[in-house]
Amino acid sequence: MAVIAVIPVICAVSAAARAAEQLFEPARVMLKDVWGHRLTQGESQAKTLAKQLLKIERQ
Repeated sequence: MAVIAVIPVICAVSAAARAAEQLFEPARVMLKDVWGHRLTQGESQAKTLAKQLLKIERQ
C-alpha cells in the first residue's frame, strides 16, 4: 500500500523537474542577452571616457 501512495508523489516531482528544465533554457538565454547588453554598454562608456580624458589632457 505504501508503494501506491508514493507513485503520485514521484510523478509530481518528475513533472516539476520537467517544468524546471523547460524554464532553465529561456532564463539562461535572457541572462546571457542582458549580460551581453551590459558588456556593450560598459565598453561604450569606457571608449567615451577615454576620449574625454584625451580631450582634457590636450587642454
